[in-house]
Amino acid sequence: MVNGIADSQQKGRVAVSVNTLAEAAGLSRLLVDIRHESTHNELPSLSTLQLAARQALDWLVTQYWQRQSEHLSACRGRVQDVLSAIVASCHAAATKSLTAAAAANDDNPKEELQQATEGAGYKASEGRKQRKQLLSELKTLLPPPHTPLLAALLLQGHALLPPDQQQQQQQGMDGSARKAQEAALMLLSKQYPELKRHLLQEAVDKLCNLTTQQQHQQQAQETAGSNDADQQPQQ
Repeated sequence: MVNGIADSQQKGRVAVSVNTLAEAAGLSRLLVDIRHESTHNELPSLSTLQLAARQALDWLVTQYWQRQSEHLSACRGRVQDVLSAIVASCHAAATKSLTAAAAANDDNPKEELQQATEGAGYKASEGRKQRKQLLSELKTLLPPPHTPLLAALLLQGHALLPPDQQQQQQQGMDGSARKAQEAALMLLSKQYPELKRHLLQEAVDKLCNLTTQQQHQQQAQETAGSNDADQQPQQ
């Protein structure tokens, strides 16, 4: 750990001491001393190693995990906005496609097709460009190693529903919304290869937690009912 952090800070032609680099990175002097003693002298005692391990974990919490958590919390709203924009773009493309397909089956297809392709105000090239930019921003906010967090966000609320249908979730999605959802998932899966696996795992975890909560509620109700039954004769 000490070498990894110190070596990454070595810049320039003249090497800087490990102690100086570790101090600049905020590492405890104890960790540096243990590294030196273990390499050149004797192994430290178990109690010393345990103390050093706690200090190393504290450093990881403050310098890495806490900062990462703060970053993810700060960009959470923007991630949701980007996801909504991706779905909205896919929805616009799906609506145009379905409208054009329906117009092709009408008695007067030429006029209907012209209204579907020109009147909708959606251009396929601009839509593809917009989705490409949105996906690039999303990968900057949430790199692929954070795929589990993306999966959790997608399964919360209305992340994969077009904005105009989020209030109608209970009534089911129309054809364009379903097609937009499928297209958005396909785009996201190309950028995050492990997304489908994490979505499945997250969904199973949610179902298991829901079942456990229901069991606990049922047990609590049965216990409360049993206590009421025991108290009735006394009254």
